[in-house]
Amino acid sequence: MIIQLQVLRFIFVMLIVCSHLSILGFPHFEAGGDSGVAFFFVISGYLTMLHYGKVLEHGEFSHKDYLLKHIRKIYPLFFLSWLMAVLLKHNVQDFLYALPSLLLIQSWIPLHDIYFGGNAVAWFLSVLVAAWLLLPVLYEIVRCKWGIVTLLLLYSLYCYFISEDDINAWLYVFAPIRMVDFILGMWLCKFVKNKVIDTRVSCCLFLLGIICMIVSIWFYYDIEPHVRNAAIFWPSILLIIPTASSLPLMLDKVMKQRCFVILGNYTLEIFLFHVVAFQMLAIIVRHYGFIL
Repeated sequence: MIIQLQVLRFIFVMLIVCSHLSILGFPHFEAGGDSGVAFFFVISGYLTMLHYGKVLEHGEFSHKDYLLKHIRKIYPLFFLSWLMAVLLKHNVQDFLYALPSLLLIQSWIPLHDIYFGGNAVAWFLSVLVAAWLLLPVLYEIVRCKWGIVTLLLLYSLYCYFISEDDINAWLYVFAPIRMVDFILGMWLCKFVKNKVIDTRVSCCLFLLGIICMIVSIWFYYDIEPHVRNAAIFWPSILLIIPTASSLPLMLDKVMKQRCFVILGNYTLEIFLFHVVAFQMLAIIVRHYGFIL
């Protein structure tokens, strides 16, 4: 993990956390969730390419070892969060809806009660596992000269023909579509590989990315629904990620602060358990008669 990216991981996971404060009665910050999810898909693809690009290129990639390593890393935490979420509901029907998520296949099933079954946020892991399973195929798309252009054209056509009522099921959580974010991260790593960016240029691009992100969030509800749940955040994310490691010394020191590094190391735990924690808090507060 590039150490400067840890602060970004923490910031974006907190945007996701803020988007779910509506469970406790706060206004729904939908843009925070959408931007955070897009960021984590892109950075997952970026880091995958960074660490495994050479072995994929040279045909030395062990897909089995790769899958086992990554699934072992996420599954115990996921299962614990899933179990807590299911126990909170005390409902047989909700339990049945949550079963597909045990296999992390819920993002392939376009039914609201299923893709948000169990621990609702775990649909993200379902897409991530799909990307891991198809990694050699995704690499071929990235390696192809016109692969990313063709993919984005097909994505645009797909978005155009999706009805607004189907956006959540067929665009926001649907695994084959959300893997586009992951592929963009892989392409970004390949594009910037071995490129030396002047510190001043890097700083300007980083700040431009931050400004674009703020503007996108600010005008989120004025943007066409097909675009705003992912694509509107891509330009800013593609600017921020590769420039975070080559910033001026003062800003670089801030991003390398120990507290940020530690917090960034726990983004998976924060992501998986924050909704369950909010639901537990809501139950406790209601039990004692408080109004959220």
